[in-house]
Amino acid sequence: MVERIVLISILTLIFHSTETLSYAVRMAGIRTGKLAIALSLTGMIVLVSRTSKIDQGTMTGKVIDFC
Repeated sequence: MVERIVLISILTLIFHSTETLSYAVRMAGIRTGKLAIALSLTGMIVLVSRTSKIDQGTMTGKVIDFC
């Protein structure tokens, strides 16, 4: 049970870090002049991160059900 909570916490850290880094990619694209590439890369990163949160929600629900 504790292992699952630690796993969920680590995944939460990774997901939020990924979304934060996507903003850094966008800023780098603006500074380098490659805005279209940066926006498409940002979109893909955010899409994968938000899709992964679906699995995280089900794992959190299972932990709550067992408590």
